[in-house]
Amino acid sequence: MTLRLILSYLALALLVLLGLEIPLGYLYARGEESRFSQSVERDASMLAEVAEENIEKGNLTALPAMGREYAEANTSARVVIVDRTGQLLTDSADATATGTTLAGDPDIAAALRNQTTVTTRTGTDGTDVLAATPAPPSAAPCR
Repeated sequence: MTLRLILSYLALALLVLLGLEIPLGYLYARGEESRFSQSVERDASMLAEVAEENIEKGNLTALPAMGREYAEANTSARVVIVDRTGQLLTDSADATATGTTLAGDPDIAAALRNQTTVTTRTGTDGTDVLAATPAPPSAAPCR
């Protein structure tokens, strides 16, 4: 009799814990993902502003170092900086040759249309990609 009572209390406690923990865990995960996306978007905006200053001053040689520095500080990050026409100025991963037109890339195309985007998708190599493209009116898009 007491064993049945103890088991019923344990089952009730387990049910309450599961009923609370699963929804709260889901909400917490969504919040963390949102904070991470906002952080990446903020970083992309800051990089775009610094890149714009360097481009306006004609200091294109500083762009590769800036992109690599950010990429190294943020593990697995990739920084791609293009000009107003979508031509690649620098790629921190050196995966694409400088001067290549990336205007057809969805993220770059959105930035060239002055649309800010933060998207998550699966890359061609099967990894998850979080792309942020700020598009201030006169800034160089940065991904």
